Amino acid sequence: MEYVFLFITLYFQIFFLVTFLDNSDVFSHSKRKEKEEKKYDFPVVSLIIPCWNEEKTVVSTVESIQKLNYPQDKIEIIMVDDGSSDSTWNEMQKLKDIKNVVLMKKDNGGKHTANNLGIEIATGDYIATIDADTILEKNALNIIIGEFLNDPELDSVGSTILVRDPKTIVQYAQMIEYQMFSFTKTLLALVHGALVVPGAFSVYKKEVFEKIGVFKDAHKLEDLEITFRMQRHGMKVGQTHHALAYTNAPDTFIKLWNQRRRWGHGFLKNSYDYKKMFFSKANHNFGFFTLPMSLFSYIAISISFVITIFILLKNIFRIIIEVNLVGWKGFENLFARLFEFSVGPAAFIYLVILSCIFFLIMFGKHIVNERSINPLPIISFFVLYSLFIPVLVIKNIYDSITTSNIKWR
Repeated sequence: MEYVFLFITLYFQIFFLVTFLDNSDVFSHSKRKEKEEKKYDFPVVSLIIPCWNEEKTVVSTVESIQKLNYPQDKIEIIMVDDGSSDSTWNEMQKLKDIKNVVLMKKDNGGKHTANNLGIEIATGDYIATIDADTILEKNALNIIIGEFLNDPELDSVGSTILVRDPKTIVQYAQMIEYQMFSFTKTLLALVHGALVVPGAFSVYKKEVFEKIGVFKDAHKLEDLEITFRMQRHGMKVGQTHHALAYTNAPDTFIKLWNQRRRWGHGFLKNSYDYKKMFFSKANHNFGFFTLPMSLFSYIAISISFVITIFILLKNIFRIIIEVNLVGWKGFENLFARLFEFSVGPAAFIYLVILSCIFFLIMFGKHIVNERSINPLPIISFFVLYSLFIPVLVIKNIYDSITTSNIKWR
């Protein structure tokens, strides 16, 4: 069993490495400068901003759109208050006199219903979805639209989402995670296996919704489900790490736990709903690589955590027996002995996984052009996620089996 596990782990890592080596020019910083400076006959884009209790950020999101290097007369901003219970609607009123802003209000029905209401009235050939706590980098929209114009086969393009102004240890850990995501999402898109077009900021051709329908509740993960649906219909899902958007990440452990419970539960439930896509020839790399890899990562994390706890308990039990036999003498390095691992396939798997994580961290930093190496975010990532993720994954698996829905607000 260990050797099968080791083979699968190595297979996925080698696949990523080969994909990167074959497309290394894509990650050149000079490419981003070319994309920023290239001029197009830009089309009209409808940007939909669903809002639910976003009184602190909704105005700054629109202000960032107004600063885009994209013709403002080609931008339509549709803001939908999804039954907020705070002062979001009052804050939105500050924007009512802006020519290209449309304000709408509805009863609370979920983010997908707010997006769908915006789609109904959108006039642009392209539709962007933006979270109301997201700030767009000034070239983000023109870079994404440039991707469409350079490749007419593209049906959607996702941006790179980064953590906005991290302040807490929890946010620093997420900063590293988001940078890693920016690298892996780009690699998956290069082999036509993009897992998700992020809801924080992505752009679709309007005809996508006309062909396959609009957003669904999808276990509170509408952006993942519509990506699955697009992949099932053979649509081309793109991703660019050159278009940057900054979002407010959870600042406490409890908020992060609730967010990731929703993400994990939604992923597992949607994976079950689209189970026929696993190893489907019609879905190519998405069916043969992305879905199996994503599900395997859940299994791998769970198994690795259980093995670690088993070894820890076994060592504790062994130390207790030895202490009873010979006393405490010779146990100066007690902590180190608790985590003794025998050299074998399991140890090699841990080494491979650890090496892969360092690889992803470094390349994640490279493609978002972060040159400074601050040890605090990296340490925060390893300390928090080594304990947090395994427990969360096991909880998500349990919830997905026993619960049809979860509360996350």
